[in-house]
Amino acid sequence: MHPRQTIKQFDLFLTARGIRFEATVIGGTALGLLGVSSRQTRDCDILYPELPHEIREAAREFVQRRLGHGL
Repeated sequence: MHPRQTIKQFDLFLTARGIRFEATVIGGTALGLLGVSSRQTRDCDILYPELPHEIREAAREFVQRRLGHGL
């Protein structure tokens, strides 16, 4: 799945739970979002801010529901 699609789905997942999060994305995911690279990456590097516990837990649940296993 393209990084934009994954991030959009995760954004909808957070919104449905009343959670808001803004971050600075770097690395391969950032290049994919900008359309500079089409190489797939398995992670999303966040420069700022440190991920709050609530976001980490939501990410684990998101992956479990979408892929059927944990991070």
